[in-house]
Amino acid sequence: MNTYIFLGGAIVAEVIGTTFMKYSEGFTRLWPSVGTAIS
Repeated sequence: MNTYIFLGGAIVAEVIGTTFMKYSEGFTRLWPSVGTAIS
């Protein structure tokens, strides 16, 4: 059960990172780039 929680967290982090990457416009905008690096 614990592994499914980690898997779910990894999937959510991947989706968030991909979304921030879209909004960072080639890492030219600061805060979406920071969000991508954190996730």
